[in-house]
Amino acid sequence: MNKSNRVQNNSTQLNIVMAFIGLCLGFTNFLPNESVNRILQFLFGDNSFDISVNQLILLIVGFVSSAGTLWFLISQSEIKESSGQIKQLLPHIFIPVLTSVTLAYTLSQMVRSPLWWLVYLLGLALVGVVLVAEKADLINTASQSPIPVISLTSLSIGLFLLVVIVLRTIGPRLYVLIPTIGLAAGFVSFRFISLRLRQKPFWELITAIVLIVAQLAAALYYLFINALQFGLILTGVLYFLVTLSVGYQNQKKGRALLVEPLSMLVIALVLTGLTLLF
Repeated sequence: MNKSNRVQNNSTQLNIVMAFIGLCLGFTNFLPNESVNRILQFLFGDNSFDISVNQLILLIVGFVSSAGTLWFLISQSEIKESSGQIKQLLPHIFIPVLTSVTLAYTLSQMVRSPLWWLVYLLGLALVGVVLVAEKADLINTASQSPIPVISLTSLSIGLFLLVVIVLRTIGPRLYVLIPTIGLAAGFVSFRFISLRLRQKPFWELITAIVLIVAQLAAALYYLFINALQFGLILTGVLYFLVTLSVGYQNQKKGRALLVEPLSMLVIALVLTGLTLLF
């Protein structure tokens, strides 16, 4: 397959994946947020589930984005030659899926207005950018251009902040909140460190980061702070830990090791302090 045909094929597959994700996201605008228990009882009999339409859409968006991302990445000829195993593709699925699910939840909570459509279009475009960046990283073009690495690492941190804010706003029980935040911190840490180092990170570091973030989240849970302050503190600490781990594995020392982690931590704490004034 020549280069022009390969580019056209990639574009067609990307359009198909984006169309399916966009269709699922559009359901949040047209379908009423009612319980689907009657349908579940008809299909599976009596059950204890209490699922609304929006919750069902989140599950569908997660499944469609997972399958679509996997198909888009594994269908490329370059990837077939270098990374044919599905296990090697799994880390590249996390950010597109998290982006799609977060966008679906945001749209489900918005008032149906022209602003809804603006967020829908911008979010869908962001999903497309993430898919292209993940494909570029997977076929190792990111080693020649830092743009995919920068965009994916920045987006992963931003999504972690948004997920934490959403979770704190929803207000689940502590035994639900802490494992969810720990799982998100683990995925983000793994993706961030592997992108920056261009190799698989040590699981000991990932585990330590998850435990620290989870313990801090449990402590902050009982403080009288809002969801934004909660998210800023956890995100600042997570960024501090992952960048410190990257610098340590790159054998940096002294000021070179601490300048980036401390800078972001200070920025996060300053922003948290500013929110207390308003």
